[in-house]
Amino acid sequence: MISSPALRIIIVASVISCVLLGKTSLASELYGLSLAGIKLEKNERIAGFEISVSSGRVASLPSLPMGWNLIVDNDPSWATKFQGNALVGSAFLNSSDRALLGNLLTVERLKDDIIAKEVPFDVNATIHIVNVENEQERTVTATKDKLGLRPIRKQRNKP
Repeated sequence: MISSPALRIIIVASVISCVLLGKTSLASELYGLSLAGIKLEKNERIAGFEISVSSGRVASLPSLPMGWNLIVDNDPSWATKFQGNALVGSAFLNSSDRALLGNLLTVERLKDDIIAKEVPFDVNATIHIVNVENEQERTVTATKDKLGLRPIRKQRNKP
């Protein structure tokens, strides 16, 4: 049986450990990313995209488009790439897919001193658009300002 002084030492050690782990947790912010602001002309559809995030990562994919191949490379250096392309033309996304495009993915931005200040938080996208009537293609690039990044909530992660 554990004696009373030994039990006190275990309790004190547990409390100190919890406090120290709480101090080293990483503060981050979550942002919803939207492609709904990408202007599509008549008969245009989104056939693919590449999204790159520096000093952050893809935290979740709330809405997965059906019929798409998606690749997430959450590199440990906090340089994430997210790519998607439709497997068939019927899976191309258009203006009627606003709900899916408006809440495509959640991006986490790390705010502590873990990331060097020389690597600022940034999000960029390249969107591949096809006109399904005349098969003309165009590419649109968008910075984080045009991607509809909106704060969701703050999150605390434990390492």
